[in-house]
Amino acid sequence: MRTLRRWLRQSARLRYWKRRALKAEKTLDDVLLRHAEEVTGLRDSLEAERYRNMSREDTFVSATVMGGRNMFGVPPRTAPAIKQVGYSSTAIGPVDAWQALSADHKAEFETFYKPAAEANGIPIQQAKAAFLVEIAGRRALNDEPYN
Repeated sequence: MRTLRRWLRQSARLRYWKRRALKAEKTLDDVLLRHAEEVTGLRDSLEAERYRNMSREDTFVSATVMGGRNMFGVPPRTAPAIKQVGYSSTAIGPVDAWQALSADHKAEFETFYKPAAEANGIPIQQAKAAFLVEIAGRRALNDEPYN
């Protein structure tokens, strides 16, 4: 009988702690969703402060100071520390897929797809869209290891 009570009590404890963990996860997710914009702003502020500190370090530690003390090290940057491209939180505008194609793909379209579309009375824009869909399907297969 003791074993049964102990087992029931243990399962009740497990259910209790599982409920608490699930509730805590849900609460954390809600908080993160509510404060996502604030977190992004704070991250941008911290990055800006990091780059300001790097600029200050460039000012105080220069090659002349290090050279005057017979010290060797990494030479200072030639330009001021700035925020790296690609890490900004601003959205990048849409890219025209046709302009992003290589010259080979454009030549393939002009040689094969465009004459076939004109012969069948298909508008050029529709033929370009179909060609882009086919090119996107080709890009998914990357079986050339030295490409």
